[in-house]
Amino acid sequence: MDKSSGSLEFMRECTENEKNKLEKLYNDTKKFILDEQIGNETYWINLFLNDKYNELYENLPIKNEIDQIIKSMVKEFYQEPIHLILYGFFISPVGSTTYQTWHYDFDDTFSTIFIPLTKLTSKNSTQFVRKKLKQEMPSSSYFDKDLNVIMQKEGVKHMEISQIICDPFSILKLYPACLHRGIPNTDDFQRVMFYIGVNSFKMTEIRENLYNKMTETRILNLFFIF
Repeated sequence: MDKSSGSLEFMRECTENEKNKLEKLYNDTKKFILDEQIGNETYWINLFLNDKYNELYENLPIKNEIDQIIKSMVKEFYQEPIHLILYGFFISPVGSTTYQTWHYDFDDTFSTIFIPLTKLTSKNSTQFVRKKLKQEMPSSSYFDKDLNVIMQKEGVKHMEISQIICDPFSILKLYPACLHRGIPNTDDFQRVMFYIGVNSFKMTEIRENLYNKMTETRILNLFFIF
């Protein structure tokens, strides 16, 4: 699963079946997803986490079809044995203002598949650094809000910030140890993203590994602002 450069890459477009099922999933779960919104900042809801389904989702007829799509994607994009950790939606409302701290998701072994249901533009798409850092990941997995500070610690004279701009239902793969951050949504539409998170070991092991680094609440709820 590891990639020496650390990156976020376009993999392919969704098939018509994948697109239709993800659209139906969002429409079927939209009410309780939108009920989670607090203010105008990015938020997310896990439909599956740590071998358990969200109780509002687990009895929906589409769940089994979504599980099959996810299993197929994971098999396609990861060659070695891998554990499914979580999947769900996160929403970036129009007018959000938060720049996320530069970070890795969970750990430097964690990888995520992102599928936007709306366009990704220069006004709402994640920023990332393609080149893998030499410095070790902080215990919190968060580096600094100022990339200049990170650059100085790297001992380099420049760093490049990238974005992927794409149509809805593009499949993007965030490789492990890809430095990235979410940005404010200054576009004129709400951005909707489906995510699938995987790791080479199970969530319980991640929790044990990070026990002295952050609280349980943060581990389970605060990693995905893309």
